[in-house]
Amino acid sequence: MKKCPYCFTELDDRASICSGCRKRVFRKDHSGVAKKHSGYVVPAILIIAITMFGGLFLTLSKKPPPIDEVTFKKSVEDSLKKIRAKHKENSIKKDIVGGSYNKDVFNTQKRLKSLGYNTGTIDGLWGEKTEKVIKQFQLDKKLPATGNLNKDTMENLEIAWKIKISDHSVIADDISDSTDRCLEEGRALLIKHFNITKEEYEQINYEASKKQWSMPEKSERYKPEYKYLYGKRKEKYFYLDRYSCYELGFRFGRCVAKSMKGIKCEPNTDFVMPERCNHKAETDKGMKAGLKSVF
Repeated sequence: MKKCPYCFTELDDRASICSGCRKRVFRKDHSGVAKKHSGYVVPAILIIAITMFGGLFLTLSKKPPPIDEVTFKKSVEDSLKKIRAKHKENSIKKDIVGGSYNKDVFNTQKRLKSLGYNTGTIDGLWGEKTEKVIKQFQLDKKLPATGNLNKDTMENLEIAWKIKISDHSVIADDISDSTDRCLEEGRALLIKHFNITKEEYEQINYEASKKQWSMPEKSERYKPEYKYLYGKRKEKYFYLDRYSCYELGFRFGRCVAKSMKGIKCEPNTDFVMPERCNHKAETDKGMKAGLKSVF
């Protein structure tokens, strides 16, 4: 005889269902009480475990497909390139965070300033202003605006900087020609303005001719960013092409009349008459009007 573990009803040793509570029971233990029936949980767990371990065994015992040597080498090289690029970016970032001088940051600040961005002091040190300007440059070039000095940003910045110098080189030659100066004088001013060497200037010009970068119009030379190319004589030539011969004659005649009276001429009236207006009736008419305006 055995007892039901749920209601303790006396049962036959061969009984598997209690006659009192109608629950399933197992064989009795040493105390004479039957063991509780655990249902189908244990068998289900066993089946799942056997299935999982069996699948794992089959996977491990299966031989891997042969690896193509060329594909393997290419994948390794790609992985190494990504790691090196990440390492370079992290090393720059480490110097930046440390507040130490960084050559890449210095060049970036210098080039961004030459492109018209307000970088503040060019000191090679990372700051909020530098990060903000880099982010603005990235937005202008339709790059991810992270504010980080990554490879794509540096490459785009270098290209934009070279194009800028190439444009200024064209304008420098144009201004030198229009003001009857030697071409080397304008180029020397350009080299000084961008703080580059003569070799760098020649290399950039060579790349420009090879890649056929933009060619600015002659009218571009009147922009304020090209003022440095006029040197000390900028006031004599800056306005000439904007005015007619009559207007230039009027300004010239007015300056002559003031000089005769001992009065200093205005900056925009003291200039050398361009060849296109020499010995023209329109110019003479303007000069007479200019003289009359003073006397």
